[in-house]
Amino acid sequence: MPEIYIEERMLEELFVWLKNHGDLGNLKKYSKHVLKDHDEEMLILYLEELDKIAEYAGSHSHYRNIVEWMKYIKDNIPGGENAIVLKESQYRVKYKRRKNFLKELDKKM
Repeated sequence: MPEIYIEERMLEELFVWLKNHGDLGNLKKYSKHVLKDHDEEMLILYLEELDKIAEYAGSHSHYRNIVEWMKYIKDNIPGGENAIVLKESQYRVKYKRRKNFLKELDKKM
């Protein structure tokens, strides 16, 4: 469906689709088409999805994945740099008992 929206230049419909199906993979794949008109909303969607995956405890690779997404958002989404600085400090407080997560944040951020 998103490919049809892109092909037909139905970018508002694509944005609505992303709001409903916007896991991080879909956001990364399709957000470039709507980012110009919806940069703030896209940042919010990315951060909400980031929170969803951070909510679950996991292995080093899980935490590495979260940090990689944080770097992607920081480098590629307008407003992402400030948002990720704030998000990192929130995660350090909220997940202070997840030592492996904190180690990944220390290494990569």
